[in-house]
Amino acid sequence: MQPAKKSAAPAVPESVLKKRKRAEKWEAAEKAAAAETAKKTKASAETAFKRAEAYTQEYREQEKSLVTLKRAARKAGTFYVEPEPKLLFVMRLRGINGMHPKTRHIMTPSLLTTKDKKGGKAGKKLPPVETKQPLTQTEDILNSILPPREWTEEGQLWVQYVSSTPATRLDVINLQEQLDQRLTTRQARETGICPVREELYAQCFDELIRQVTINCAERGLLLLRVRDEIRMTIAAYQTLYESSIAFGMRKALQAEQGKADMEARIKQLEAEKKDLERQVQELKAKAEAIEKREGERRALEEKKHGEEVQFLKRTNAQLKKELETYLAPTKK
Repeated sequence: MQPAKKSAAPAVPESVLKKRKRAEKWEAAEKAAAAETAKKTKASAETAFKRAEAYTQEYREQEKSLVTLKRAARKAGTFYVEPEPKLLFVMRLRGINGMHPKTRHIMTPSLLTTKDKKGGKAGKKLPPVETKQPLTQTEDILNSILPPREWTEEGQLWVQYVSSTPATRLDVINLQEQLDQRLTTRQARETGICPVREELYAQCFDELIRQVTINCAERGLLLLRVRDEIRMTIAAYQTLYESSIAFGMRKALQAEQGKADMEARIKQLEAEKKDLERQVQELKAKAEAIEKREGERRALEEKKHGEEVQFLKRTNAQLKKELETYLAPTKK
């Protein structure tokens, strides 16, 4: 009986090789896409940081302007009272719907009567401090509401006070035109946050306070309280806006960081899954090859076993026949 020949290891099927190449190509493409996504995420985060920095710088400048106002008031011999919570009861006696259009246009807020050199009409220069006249009660209230401006020129100290002259209808119309002109000249934005527009309209409101104070000091002081309340509310909203921006940026960065980590984990698990699938395919191919080889070996062994059985049966029959021949009686 001859020993069975060992068969060579089967080659890997062509379909398995193609599937491996295709999986490697897909994996490389996914890695490139993940790198591009990470690059874009980093760029967007840097842009968001720059925007937040610009907003913070703008709010710091506004805070510095508030400090400047306090210093100017202290230099003028007065003090700046920060806005406090107030309660205001307002009763509207008559609306503006039934008014003549020209009258309604005249009642629009205007600029201060005291202008800078670029605005056209300059404020009236008062004599030096040594020769100034005693202030009346109205002027004293106006100076407390709108502190005087001091400067030194040619070795002399000059003080510029707010005008106590009532504004006429023509002055209001001219100031309205100057307001529109300065809004256009300084390129103030029509919507959104605009420091230029805020400054000009603040001057308009101060001019309204000045005009009302000249006619009735109590109304002027009440409008001053309204102005301080509005500024306090705006400052509170700005603080809330800054904190909300910081909170949103923090949450966005946390979300981006968590998203990147989860995407990396998903990519890793998908790669492991593909690797396991590839191993499963290889093991299936090996199992099929082993089963095929074992089936051939089993068939060959069964064939050899059958031949040996037949050989033994023939040998047994032959020996039995010879034995019967030996045991049979010999005929005389």
